[in-house]
Amino acid sequence: NVELKDLEKDIFESKNKPTIVQNPSHNMGQHRFSFHPNPFSDEDGKRGEEIAFEKEKKRLEDLGLTDYVEKIKHVSLINPTNPWDIESFDQSENGVVQIRIEVKATPSPDNYVFPMSEKELLEALRDDNEKPKYYIYRVFNVRQNPRIERFDFLDFFKKNLIDFKSKDFYVEIMRT
Repeated sequence: NVELKDLEKDIFESKNKPTIVQNPSHNMGQHRFSFHPNPFSDEDGKRGEEIAFEKEKKRLEDLGLTDYVEKIKHVSLINPTNPWDIESFDQSENGVVQIRIEVKATPSPDNYVFPMSEKELLEALRDDNEKPKYYIYRVFNVRQNPRIERFDFLDFFKKNLIDFKSKDFYVEIMRT
C-alpha cells in the first residue's frame, strides 16, 4: 500500500499532525448528514486506527502516563471482529483506568454519521462498572490533515445525543 505509507509520512513527519479534541465546542447538531458507503472504507478505517493508535501514545505521554504507553494494545490487529479497536488508559478520580476505543474514520471534515456493528453498539451501551469505559474516536479528514474527536458513547447516549439512523445502526452523535 504505497499510498497509505505516503499519507502516513505526510501526517507523522509534517505539520499535519492529528489532534484529539476532548470536548469540541462547535455545534455538530446543526449539520445533518446521511451515511453514504465509502468504497475506500477498509483503507480509511485501517489508516484511522493507525492515526488514533499513534495519537493515543502521545496523549498518554502528555498526561504523564509514560509507563502505560507500551501497554496500549491495538486489539483489532489481532482480532478484527473485536467490538473495539484499541485498549488504552486514562486518568480518573480513582487513578489510572483502562479504556476501550472504537475508531471510526472518514475522509470528511465534519461527518458525524458512521456505521456500528451490533457487537460494537452493545459494548458501547454497557453500563457496567466492571468494564472499561468505551470511547468513539472519530477521525475526520483521515486522508489529509486528520483530526480526532473523542466521545464517551454511553454518556452521549444517556443525554439523548445519539440518533440511530437505521436498523444497521448508523449512528450520529449530536450535541447541543
